[in-house]
Amino acid sequence: MGRRTVDLNESLFAAGEEDDDGGGEATDDDGGDDAFAAMVATTRAKMHRRKTKPKTIAAAVFNRALTEADEMLRSGNWEGAGVRHLVAAYDRCHTRCYGVEPAELGPSERFNASMLAATMLKREFNGDLVGMVEYMLWAWERELDREKWRRENGRDGGRIGVRLMFSGALLTDYRLHLARRGRSA
Repeated sequence: MGRRTVDLNESLFAAGEEDDDGGGEATDDDGGDDAFAAMVATTRAKMHRRKTKPKTIAAAVFNRALTEADEMLRSGNWEGAGVRHLVAAYDRCHTRCYGVEPAELGPSERFNASMLAATMLKREFNGDLVGMVEYMLWAWERELDREKWRRENGRDGGRIGVRLMFSGALLTDYRLHLARRGRSA
């Protein structure tokens, strides 16, 4: 016997076939088939509407975070800051160090960068935002010296990208820097 296929938009039973109620022919008295077909059609429509929209940080929201991060960088007061401000601080420090804005920070990339920053903040700094800002500023001060040398000597070199900033690679160097000075992160 071959496989039986069922079209869910049609009746489950062919005309004259018995259903599960103990015998008799299939009828449309109760409208069960129509109700089932309507339910399936509604479910299919909902499934087609559920296209996932990429998570983003809108330009207006990020511009506000940039403005707030500018003030936080000037004052040193990071009270009320969030991970968006860390990404905004990265943007400002990148621009200051290299003289160009980080092109990789589009709307969805800003969101991804904030997720990387949030993960690092939680795992590596136990939620201490000020400690993470100190790490970021150390990394950028070090990079400013390196970039100055590159320009004076006509050398090309790498740069601190978002993934590098918010991963453990530079963090290890920062912790080594602190250990050499008798401090801990």
